[in-house]
Amino acid sequence: MGKESFSQPNLESNAVREIIIKYDNKEESYTLLQDAVNKSQWYYIPKEPRLNEILIDGKPNPEFTLLRYQFVDPQSTSHSFDGGIMQFSIVLSPEPKALKSLDSTAKMEIGNPNLSLAALPLKSAQASIYTLGGDDSSRLVSKSFGTGLFPTFASQKAPFALYLTRWGADINDALIGNSVVSNTGIPIAITFTYQGLTPPASLKIMANYHKIFQLS
Repeated sequence: MGKESFSQPNLESNAVREIIIKYDNKEESYTLLQDAVNKSQWYYIPKEPRLNEILIDGKPNPEFTLLRYQFVDPQSTSHSFDGGIMQFSIVLSPEPKALKSLDSTAKMEIGNPNLSLAALPLKSAQASIYTLGGDDSSRLVSKSFGTGLFPTFASQKAPFALYLTRWGADINDALIGNSVVSNTGIPIAITFTYQGLTPPASLKIMANYHKIFQLS
């Protein structure tokens, strides 16, 4: 009869490692957790969401579009109807070069050439996108889609869409660096839960030896 097993990260202090990687003039830090059963299996905790990439003419490009529009609207006082649509997709997995560097660096620093690396198995995940304007965000963003349930696999992409007013299109165009020098981007927070095996607990029981055999 087969034995069923599950991925179970170990949360003991000696099973947690901080790994610093360097690639393409970048330096990043990742936290790794060792599996509770398979000591050669390690899991990286997702560092941050990043734009998904698609190949165009054989070259990777971010899956991101900011479309601005302007139409003649005779019924409007300004005689125009303008705004923007922003669409993009994100993933939790590192970019391929970072993942390759993390794998080789982990094998070297942990001292296990047979080490296997995978994304931390998630139990659940939620996404929140922070739109501009605070309590009066409707003046900049008329509608937004993507907040809520988020994929539990790091390689799964999650789509987002924002319908922008004219002012929202101008501000977001500046934030993503199209019209001015900027690299702040769009704030997105991912909250996730996962299961882990905590360090073993112990307790001490004291009993009267004679009472154990005493009949009531």
